[in-house]
Amino acid sequence: MGNTSPRPPALNQDSVDGVYTQRREDSCQNLSTSSSGRSFASVNSHQSTFSVSRPWSRVSRRRWKESTLTLPYESSKTAWPVSQIESFFLPEFPFRSEGKHFTNLGEINKGAFGKVYKVSDEKGTLYALKVLSKSKIIRENAVQQVKDEVRIQRVCGHHPFIVDCPFHWQSKKRLFIVSNYVAGGELYDLLKTYTVLPVALVKLYVAQLALALDFLHNAGVIYRDLKPENILLDASLNVQLIDFGLSKWLPYGKTTRTICGTFLYMGMKSEKMNARSQMFDLAVEGHQADEAVASIFHTVLFHRTHGKFLYSTEGSYSIGTIGYTDVDCDFIDLTYVCCSSKRLDETLKREISLFSEQLRGNEGTGMGQISLEFFQKKPRSRWLFQPESIPWEVWTVRLELITLASEGERQVYREQMGELLADKIFSIAEIMNRHDYLPKMPSQSELDLIFDTSYPDCQPYLFKVNYSISGPSSGSSVGSTVKKLIKETLAL
Repeated sequence: MGNTSPRPPALNQDSVDGVYTQRREDSCQNLSTSSSGRSFASVNSHQSTFSVSRPWSRVSRRRWKESTLTLPYESSKTAWPVSQIESFFLPEFPFRSEGKHFTNLGEINKGAFGKVYKVSDEKGTLYALKVLSKSKIIRENAVQQVKDEVRIQRVCGHHPFIVDCPFHWQSKKRLFIVSNYVAGGELYDLLKTYTVLPVALVKLYVAQLALALDFLHNAGVIYRDLKPENILLDASLNVQLIDFGLSKWLPYGKTTRTICGTFLYMGMKSEKMNARSQMFDLAVEGHQADEAVASIFHTVLFHRTHGKFLYSTEGSYSIGTIGYTDVDCDFIDLTYVCCSSKRLDETLKREISLFSEQLRGNEGTGMGQISLEFFQKKPRSRWLFQPESIPWEVWTVRLELITLASEGERQVYREQMGELLADKIFSIAEIMNRHDYLPKMPSQSELDLIFDTSYPDCQPYLFKVNYSISGPSSGSSVGSTVKKLIKETLAL
């Protein structure tokens, strides 16, 4: 009534984009014109101006299309951010308020983070649906583990002996992973029923597993949890590998250093499988055993000991200095350097003396080995049988006692043993200078997990000494070779 001006026609998408483009071209002449209904601040906002030339800075549920980057109007729309508990699992788990429709046919299994159900889709195809709790996964710090599991299974699932994962998504509180349903059950059940399988069937399963693992290794994946419970059998009784929760993407040339898997299927010595190890073989006489072992272990500890850590804040610290001293051997022509820590020296002497006394008391002539093992303690974990400590470096001296008949032979061997140990000490220094694995420098709260803080004047990495004694040596031993060399030297 009060306004007789004709009403402008409604704008469709093409006209909006055309008006907007025209306004941007004319903006230098008349920035106040806004026939498109958009304000000056909106047209010239930081988001709309640079959205074409740079990626979005926040995680969003928007589904980007080519038009988003080519049409200014589309690119200027606000990218609403998602919640943190949702962004944790992106992009592997896209958000869906309503997932695919499946019919629940019953529970199959139950795990640490959720349950597995047998389901069918609208076409009647059977699947295994794993429903996981987000809160439990985040609480156990297993977000990356779950994301890796889905990525590995999705990328490698086209292999005939690996279970595929065609669908996976998330809701506000849960993750959903849909895998192909394998009807034959676990290999564990087959072994439990029949105990002994035919040799031909065993060969077939070993070959199929080898092909599956070789395929994973070529893809850069280490499986790390091979056991009968994780091997399913399809309708034709062919193997199907499942459960990639402990699998790991591994770059070429890298190694794993984490002990994981199922405790019942680990070998007796598997706790040292990831530890770097060095071994020295020596033939010694009598009290040379104490000095030979002490020279090697003290040299190693000299490189594996720091001064006391002094923390000013949780993440800031300084390292004190440690003294060193020269040690002259009585039964070997050798001088070596060690830390001048009285308590550290007493600890080593006590352990080495127990070993050498048993070695010498083993019918006079025998063999034994003693190891200096560095380890780090494990914090409390959700794994039921997680070991309390993980070795990361083991130095072993394998000794054989020999008996020399004369003082001349002892003098010759005293010099030869000195030269031999000097070479081994130099080799230790070369090994220490390589850029090999060491535990990370800890925060103040983690200090006791990596270093032994009980010493008043130094702080070595956590270590322990282990030893074992074997029976009398045979005639074709290192000791026999040493005796022959001594006799040849005296004959010159």
